[in-house]
Amino acid sequence: MGAAAEARLLGRRPSPAAYALSVILAVVFSAAYLGGCQSGRLSLCPAWTARRPPTVTRACSPYRTPPPIINGGKPFLPVDALQRGTSNFGSGQRMERLGQKLLAGQPVTVTFLGGSITWGRGGNEGGSFVRRFSEWLNSTWPHPGHRIVNQGLPAVTSALFAACYDKVPEDSDLVVLDFAVNDGHVSPNGRDKLGYSFDGGARRGFEQLLRKSLKLPGQPAVALLQFFSWNATRDKIEVEGIGGVPVGPSFFWRTIEDELSTVGSYYDTPILSLRNAVFHLLREQRHGFRHDVSLHALVDSKAPPEEQEAEKEAQFFWDENHPWDRTGHRALAELLMAAVSRGVQAAAEAQLAHMARHGGGDMAAAPLPPLPPLPPPMATDNYEANATSCHLQEEFEDVIGDYEGFKFEPRAPHESTFVAQKWGLTATKPGARATLLVDTELGGLSGKLQAVQVHLLFLRSWRGMGRALLECAKGCKCEQTELDGHWDREATLTDLYTLQVSPHPQCRLRITVLKETSSGEHMFSVSGVVVSSVDARMERGKIGQWEYDKGKT
Repeated sequence: MGAAAEARLLGRRPSPAAYALSVILAVVFSAAYLGGCQSGRLSLCPAWTARRPPTVTRACSPYRTPPPIINGGKPFLPVDALQRGTSNFGSGQRMERLGQKLLAGQPVTVTFLGGSITWGRGGNEGGSFVRRFSEWLNSTWPHPGHRIVNQGLPAVTSALFAACYDKVPEDSDLVVLDFAVNDGHVSPNGRDKLGYSFDGGARRGFEQLLRKSLKLPGQPAVALLQFFSWNATRDKIEVEGIGGVPVGPSFFWRTIEDELSTVGSYYDTPILSLRNAVFHLLREQRHGFRHDVSLHALVDSKAPPEEQEAEKEAQFFWDENHPWDRTGHRALAELLMAAVSRGVQAAAEAQLAHMARHGGGDMAAAPLPPLPPLPPPMATDNYEANATSCHLQEEFEDVIGDYEGFKFEPRAPHESTFVAQKWGLTATKPGARATLLVDTELGGLSGKLQAVQVHLLFLRSWRGMGRALLECAKGCKCEQTELDGHWDREATLTDLYTLQVSPHPQCRLRITVLKETSSGEHMFSVSGVVVSSVDARMERGKIGQWEYDKGKT
């Protein structure tokens, strides 16, 4: 080799992945060497490594090294907050498999399932937690084959994702679930006093989603990323012209994350809790963890740029239900980074042990034991649905048949994406009719079932909404049902109504706007339809929130 070629080789910088592995191995080797010296297993050791007898008896547990974020720079979250945020890591077997692939330089697929937080609400400067995590992954273990699949969808719960799982890549290596906010909308009243509701439809849907994720062919790691809202967990008083205004303290326990965490613990999944990480920082109103100003309202008010900038550095939330880009979203990303880093460390330690057993020099990945079989459902007989068909967002238009007086149009046409534009099949006058053409045989997968579930997504609000008759017009059979888009709550939500329908390959559902109305007006809007086998066990209940612009209808 010539001198010039040798100089070029010596001048090459290692890849971030190789550098990360070398750092991890150096730390592990150093710890093993120090442990060997202190235990007496090694004789050629410097004097400073000798173990000294303890002079103070410690009543507390020994110090634990916090889970580092590999290649993460200085984290936003304090070290103790990162520790608290991993409320359960479990055995880490699946995270270690993810870490092994990253250390081997292989591409990975990461899938995010959740509501508007996962979708990116509050990440207004391009720093949503999904994007932050993705950039960290690609900079630490770069590979052109990495895939980030963001299935975040505002106004949905885990039950809908459990039924509409066909969009999740089967080769996913990590699936992140974000439902601690949206699933709370369908929790039963009085859960604070009556205890958990694991046998109810809301929790059954979440367990089915978790089971489907764990059963993917790629045997992915599944992590629960639990968001926490300070103001949403406070008491509220009604103020005329404003609505509910938060008052008093935030309640640590007024959240459903403990219920979801119980399900996650049953299935040995890592549970990453924003509440556990930052609650006391929020309580103290530390800089970056304040919650006394709504950034959303501040920006909309056209406040001076310097005032906006100061609050963007200080506040943790964008609004009551969403984190802010620079702080809240960054904290969520760091919790996930720390969990993945821990899996990489476990894989590195296993690789080191494998090398030691085989005389060193073998950089091949250590063989991992097979994963244990999936346990039976935690809720009795809550097996995942075996057949579903979903028609949401753009795909909803595919099942719209003939209509008169309805229009398929957006309610927020100024937004930049289809999801944010809130498309729906909408009518404003009585007598309007529309048909939906769905396969309630599920392509023959429904087997010998006498009926399947059809879940209709429709809009509800406290103003302007009308009633509609839902019926099976041809091919299939079901009971006629009257749906009311009006309610007294001052919120505009997407509701989900479930009816039993007989199987048929060409089922025609008909929707007719009625003259009777609770609001004095007749708007009725449908945004999707889901067909599932009866074991989906989805219950009626609001599935998220779409807020109207107060100045528009």
